[in-house]
Amino acid sequence: MVDIATAHARSLRASGRPRRTLHRGPHGRPGTLPGLPISEQRATIEDWLRIPEEKRAELIHGRIVLHAFPNLKHGHAQAQLGRLLWPYNRRRKGGGGGGGASAEPELGGWWLSQEVDIEIADVGCRPDVVGWRRDKHARAPQPDARGVVTEIPDFLCEVLSASTARYDQGEKRDAYFRGGVPHYWLLDPDLRTLTVLERVERGYLIVHVAGPGETVRAAPFEGVEIPLDELFLDEEGELPVQELAGPSAIVTREAKSAAPDPAEKRAEKRPRRAPR
Repeated sequence: MVDIATAHARSLRASGRPRRTLHRGPHGRPGTLPGLPISEQRATIEDWLRIPEEKRAELIHGRIVLHAFPNLKHGHAQAQLGRLLWPYNRRRKGGGGGGGASAEPELGGWWLSQEVDIEIADVGCRPDVVGWRRDKHARAPQPDARGVVTEIPDFLCEVLSASTARYDQGEKRDAYFRGGVPHYWLLDPDLRTLTVLERVERGYLIVHVAGPGETVRAAPFEGVEIPLDELFLDEEGELPVQELAGPSAIVTREAKSAAPDPAEKRAEKRPRRAPR
């Protein structure tokens, strides 16, 4: 019988990839951590980039960490935030970057994108929304020879999920601070909140936490309003219907199921035949 370590070594030799050091437990067997592959120890950027994107992997301090595929709530929040910030994704008249208390009303001055392969302080990641100021980067940041962008972003946003929250609020947050990312946002589709953080001398300062029903203007994009309710899917049980003349334009699934069926009403109006 071939053990796991031997099979792993054979597969590496067959693929031509360099062999990674396996983490071994107290009895000399390959060790495992919950949710992480056995070959996680001291992986490199090149190792990380070889993993297919659909695996949703990140490199965190030499470990390959696999995340669950994002659900509909995650994708909706990411897409909606990108849409609301998109007016900044252009050159502003007169040049210069965007954001800050002294920013002009004219929007623009940013390179904005989503899920770009970035290396920041020993972390390889694909942030949900990322931006660079054009007054600091005359051209859009490009990947290096390895295929990863190394220019430090001026803005990052992560959408929290069950498999990513501990990293987005822990090790990755620490790496973003050490790397010098000045603005960091966290979107939580389950709590329906937006947390705005700004980099100060000793760490990230929580500037604002916005919840359902709020509309915020937050640095570095104070020029646009962000209605929180537009970032998140409607609560389960509510179905949008055609706008009515009355005050209500939403009905619940229960109310819809309780409404009389038109076919049943027509059947009730149909005259019954007399028995022969």
